[in-house]
Amino acid sequence: MNNWQLVGRIADEPTIFTLIHGRICVQVFVEVKAKDNNRERIDCIECSFFGMHADALKHVMEKGQPLTGTLISVEGEGRNGSFRDKEHGIRIYTTKCFVKEFTLFPNDQIKNYQRKTKKYETDTNFLREVSDGLDTE
Repeated sequence: MNNWQLVGRIADEPTIFTLIHGRICVQVFVEVKAKDNNRERIDCIECSFFGMHADALKHVMEKGQPLTGTLISVEGEGRNGSFRDKEHGIRIYTTKCFVKEFTLFPNDQIKNYQRKTKKYETDTNFLREVSDGLDTE
């Protein structure tokens, strides 16, 4: 089973895309700490939110609350892919997570540990339907 669980900080403000049939997708890059040969590094994982997940993040963005630096917990399906950079003639490898559940921990809530968070769940069939319509080389 392909199930990823990530905890990290949102690296940049989310990007909103409109897909087929007017559905939206929100892309977020999450910085995740990792270890490689006892050296710590930070990986930026692209996370794609669909359906009510995308609506929830869009709603937070519309309130004017910046999401950069916010701690987020994500669970979803991982995908690896690649594409050829035509300008430089090299192959670029990508890592993505299609989100099934997530929890946001705003900075002020982390400090007092009185977290009341919502857990969002997505229908997996919708995730497959939408991911089939995305351009992945």
